[in-house]
Amino acid sequence: MEWLPGMPGRLRAFTGGGVLKSNDGGKNWYPINTGLPTSMIGAWGESIPLVASLAINPQAPSVLYAANRAGLFKTTNGGRKWHAVLGQPAVENLELTTVVVDPQTPATIYAGAVGSSPGSSGSVFKSVDGGDRWSAWGTAGLTFSNVRILAIDPRTPTTLFAAADAIWSPSPFPPTGGGFTLGGLFKSTDGGRNWRLMNTGLAGFVHALVGDPQRPDTVYAGMAAGGVYKTTDRGENWRAVNVGLTGLDLSPGALAIDPKTPATVYVATPRGGVFKSADSGDSWQPVNTRSINPTPVWVLAIDPITSTTIYAGSGGSGVFKSSDGGGSWRSMNAGLSDVATSDITALVIDPQTPTTLYLGWGGHTYGVPSGVCKSSDAGNSWIAINTGLPDSRVVQALAIAPSAPATLYLNLRYAGTPDIGVYKTTDGGKTWNLIAQNSDVGSVLGVDPRTPDTVYASGVPSREGSGILKSVDGGITWRPINAGLINLHVHALAIDPQTPTTLYLGTQEWPGQTHGGIFKSIDGGSTWRPINAGLTDFNVIALAIDPRTPSTIYATTPDGVFVLRQ
Repeated sequence: MEWLPGMPGRLRAFTGGGVLKSNDGGKNWYPINTGLPTSMIGAWGESIPLVASLAINPQAPSVLYAANRAGLFKTTNGGRKWHAVLGQPAVENLELTTVVVDPQTPATIYAGAVGSSPGSSGSVFKSVDGGDRWSAWGTAGLTFSNVRILAIDPRTPTTLFAAADAIWSPSPFPPTGGGFTLGGLFKSTDGGRNWRLMNTGLAGFVHALVGDPQRPDTVYAGMAAGGVYKTTDRGENWRAVNVGLTGLDLSPGALAIDPKTPATVYVATPRGGVFKSADSGDSWQPVNTRSINPTPVWVLAIDPITSTTIYAGSGGSGVFKSSDGGGSWRSMNAGLSDVATSDITALVIDPQTPTTLYLGWGGHTYGVPSGVCKSSDAGNSWIAINTGLPDSRVVQALAIAPSAPATLYLNLRYAGTPDIGVYKTTDGGKTWNLIAQNSDVGSVLGVDPRTPDTVYASGVPSREGSGILKSVDGGITWRPINAGLINLHVHALAIDPQTPTTLYLGTQEWPGQTHGGIFKSIDGGSTWRPINAGLTDFNVIALAIDPRTPSTIYATTPDGVFVLRQ
């Protein structure tokens, strides 16, 4: 991510899918990829832009550089159009991974590359004229030339750091066939002409690198399987600073430093979530729910009376509860047994008695069917409520009728068969009755908060998408309501509790259809329109509405939890 100097409301971000730009401090984003190359990836061979690194000219913010597998690309008009400045044949068998701009002399640019074919090695390239001409640079002392990351000293730009990948060394002696030689961290004090190894105290591969903008002697390094390391003598010596961190594997770009308060540092770990240090890395505190639940959160539910009470159903770790609006979480799995190691597929709260909760779960253990559980004490304990349900069942969706909360609908698939059944209870789960079998109903259910017989459901998944269905006779008959949906892969549904004709759908990205995201209807599903401003990932996992302020919507995606305040 890059802030535009002098324009605090504007910033740009890059992902595996290209470059995004925001003109309002990150509230809304739009793609700026014209001229960037694409690559065929994914199960259906979809074509998307690829960007590995992004750098901005601090003195002319409309000038940016983007590094990718095809070379280095430049824009001079804020991303409206890109053109190649370093490509074939100069980067034959190379993949550009990183680019940095000299902050004092921005016509000077460095690009790092790794080998993209067996036996090839990377390189460092340098330009002193804004990218018009380039020369291979920095071979002296750079013993591992697969350069993954470059960082430049903002006060002394002739000082650079380069993080090098491991190199595979073939062996002529079977059966081993070869092995990896560890790379390391290198430093140059003459603008990249000469390098020396700076690994004292480091362990592992460097995946992220960030320097203190006010104290150039201080640099942080994120290590694969090693956590965070820090130097206060410009890289001569390093020490681990991992107090409070969990899930120490770091991803590229997983370190960030507050430019105005550089004692504040952030780090993200795939299994531990996001952490913050307010003391220059000496200690870390989690600032993300994933710190207590590294598995995916599939469903969210908010207490309709006390909206700071939130429940989260996870994949593989059971149910979690927060009583302070998400600031802290605790496990709520008493009585769940097999449920706690399975996917929570549904989680609903009785709107009139919020201490009553229901959950649906999907069994992972062979021979153990999934089912429905109920809590009457705000999640402190749970009991199974499966009377009337078939033994071979897989719960797909569960929904409660807000105006008659003893009425619930359950959609399940019979294990080992394609048969689908919609079940209903009118006594709070004591008994269930089949109301429709072999229907077109899929894995998402929702009930009108004022009319218990009006039910919404996703259709049966297919390559074209499931779409959304509606029943007005208690689930006996269904009809599609898809007008305006440009993506039919429906994955989540939320209904406004105060205005039931207002609906929200969460969809999944799919090849051949315009990107997914969230859709809104204000006429009971007759028509839909997208509302995706601010989302960084359009694969929506779950949706929830604040019951007291229904203009506030929460959504979870693979990037985390997002909120929309309309």
